[in-house]
Amino acid sequence: MPRRRGTPRVKRSRSIIWAVIILIAVILGLALVYGPNLSEGIITCEGDECVEAGHFHATVAMTICGASYGFQLEGGLLSNQHTHKESNKIHWHSSTPVGANEQAFTLKRMLSDFGISLPAECNGKAIRTSVTVNGQLSPEGLQYSWRDGDRIIISVE
Repeated sequence: MPRRRGTPRVKRSRSIIWAVIILIAVILGLALVYGPNLSEGIITCEGDECVEAGHFHATVAMTICGASYGFQLEGGLLSNQHTHKESNKIHWHSSTPVGANEQAFTLKRMLSDFGISLPAECNGKAIRTSVTVNGQLSPEGLQYSWRDGDRIIISVE
């Protein structure tokens, strides 16, 4: 007797499994295409007042007088720049008036939010501070306003 290749129930199960796999592939594809834009802030307005809500991250490595500086885990206020459980990853998530973020995101402000004071000198010499952002030396130095996904190196020598 010839064997049947599958009952209608088995065929229906396979169809459902393939539909789920295709749906997951489509969602992952959309996330890859549109994902980078999802981390940009969302602006909502009521009358003349607009606020930006977002969740931003930057990785910051810092050396002070030749010694590596590590940011405290779970440090800083949630309403300011802060850290969670990832080492040297700075976070910001809140709602602020549009335009205020340029001031809120400067590296100088970040240091202040964490209570970090830079020394006046290293090894008896006046300090020089350099900031590298995503592999490029930043002419703005500590006045640089970081953006989501930045990789920042601050060197105080």
